[in-house]
Amino acid sequence: MLLNLAPDYEEATLVERENRFTLLLKKGNSNIRAFLPNTGRLEEFMIPGRIFYITSKSGGKLNYRCISTLYQDRYILLDTHKTQKILRKLIENNIVHLRCTEKANSITGIQEEYSIEGHRIDLALEYTRKNGTVGLALIEAKSCTLCHNGTGMFPDAPSKRASEHLRLLGSLKKKEIETYIVFLIPDPSAEIFIPNIHADPVFSNELLSQDAPVPLAYRITLTSPITVDLKSTEKIKIDIEKAAENLRNSGTYIISMKNERTKILEIGSLGKIKFERGHYVYVGSALNNLERRVNRHIRKSKSKRWHIDYLVPEQLKIIKIYKIRRKDRLEEKIVDELKTISDGLVKGFGAGDSRQSSHLLYFKSPPHLNSVFIEKVLDFMTFTESPTGNRGL
Repeated sequence: MLLNLAPDYEEATLVERENRFTLLLKKGNSNIRAFLPNTGRLEEFMIPGRIFYITSKSGGKLNYRCISTLYQDRYILLDTHKTQKILRKLIENNIVHLRCTEKANSITGIQEEYSIEGHRIDLALEYTRKNGTVGLALIEAKSCTLCHNGTGMFPDAPSKRASEHLRLLGSLKKKEIETYIVFLIPDPSAEIFIPNIHADPVFSNELLSQDAPVPLAYRITLTSPITVDLKSTEKIKIDIEKAAENLRNSGTYIISMKNERTKILEIGSLGKIKFERGHYVYVGSALNNLERRVNRHIRKSKSKRWHIDYLVPEQLKIIKIYKIRRKDRLEEKIVDELKTISDGLVKGFGAGDSRQSSHLLYFKSPPHLNSVFIEKVLDFMTFTESPTGNRGL
């Protein structure tokens, strides 16, 4: 059973993401702009040269719409506006099973964009119970584009709206309304789902609460850039336990920085060090308060306590910060992995109590535009890193 999401498609390659909703792409010998109907960070896809699939669109400023891409040799749906339609088809064809429908005599109606208490919920399902009474189920659909090494995570960026929906559905559950949140992972390799405790601990905490709607996760398969094979849909495990034991305000962080020009800087006890023009990546840990530690690094006014304090934010520009919330100590393992793709290091930097000779690595090119760098970071975020790392330098 196939569901076509567009009449046709064309292939283009990424030049850059100009803003949240616009991709600059190369199609043939020309550059074009395409609407990106997805609010996520999508960092694993935003690598120059990556293939994107686009369709023609009418109306608006842009003539094209991005619908999917390739990641780890699989088509990945990016158009989140299609999620509601896909989930409706799955329910109507009895492929996605809800607890309420299993106990019902029949489904009497499905309404999209159901308004309640000042919010809109993706789907409202009316059904007849076996005793003849009418029941109502409210279902919020979420597209989980982040799936790495078989682990899907949502959201890939803080989502106030998603948290509000969870709280609303939780309050409605107390009024004897069946409520669900369904995560559709457009990747056939998905084996488990975990709320993204690294990017959005607020959403993750809401999902883990007793008042949360019933969470369900399904993997779906695209047989082409615009075609979903509905029959291939499979339910996968939601690893609540792993999320709960690692949802904490402590962990490891990675700061990616840019140095606009070569300069010599005084770095505390290390003395004067020459910093070449390029990019630097610092790996640190915060055992007590991850948010406070990261915010301290961003802040201009602070005493110089650690080596990194001599660099940011005055001398080097912070480009990206990756937070990894896990109960285990990871900074040395992460350095092990990242140094294999770096172009050098600053000896002794941030390594006073580490087996590594440095926690500051040098990259000639932007690491956040390096697919191998992003995949190594995601290895640790998805708990799929290699069990054995490289030895310290």
